[in-house]
Amino acid sequence: MKLTFIISILFVSQSLWAVELMSSVPGISIGNTHLVSDRIFRGKSPDGKVSQLVKKKITDVIIFKAQNTNEIDFEIKELEKNKYRQQENIHYIPIQWKNLPPFQKSCELTLEALQILKAVNEDSSRKAFFHCTVGQDRTGILAGLWKMLLNDETADVVFQTEMCAHGYEGATPGKPESVIRGVKEGLTKIFIKIAYLIESKKIDLQNIKAAVCSYDFSSDEGYLSYAEERLTKLTCPLNINLK
Repeated sequence: MKLTFIISILFVSQSLWAVELMSSVPGISIGNTHLVSDRIFRGKSPDGKVSQLVKKKITDVIIFKAQNTNEIDFEIKELEKNKYRQQENIHYIPIQWKNLPPFQKSCELTLEALQILKAVNEDSSRKAFFHCTVGQDRTGILAGLWKMLLNDETADVVFQTEMCAHGYEGATPGKPESVIRGVKEGLTKIFIKIAYLIESKKIDLQNIKAAVCSYDFSSDEGYLSYAEERLTKLTCPLNINLK
């Protein structure tokens, strides 16, 4: 009886975490899909729904996650069946959400994705869809940083309106505390560091160069003050209205 109860609790918890946030884009039922800017969309892994991206005339797919088993291999095969091509418009950027490498590597991967979004933004014939696994955390930081670059928005604003609003960190009901803690300790710190580079004008829309990632600014007084304030204030409250 006790074992059955424990299994039931685990199943309910897992089910809550697996609940898929809804798409706000007509014609796309891929979970958590939203328009970030003109012709640029974010969402979760397409999981058998690549044909919807084709119908939406998405030209570029950015896989913004590291492979866990063989799920990315399957996605790439599905993309190729739908006429997407590696090295052309399938962009695999293997960023992790936990056990992150030193900042320089995570920064370079993120800027690589931002460079692709910039190229799409400058070419009216292209549309991009980027995703991680559930479209909340890694996807969230990429969406937030892109809006900072494109619209000159602050980290404080995009964190709430683009990241928390679509399930980042603790906003999603049922997300395990271990995941929330891991996001706060990893991805949020990456976001704050790159946001600092943007707000201090070391990166802008016309100057997205990976070389800036090698600069060690961790002891700069300006950064320390910026990071301390944001590590305290940038957190996502539970949003029971997410669906």
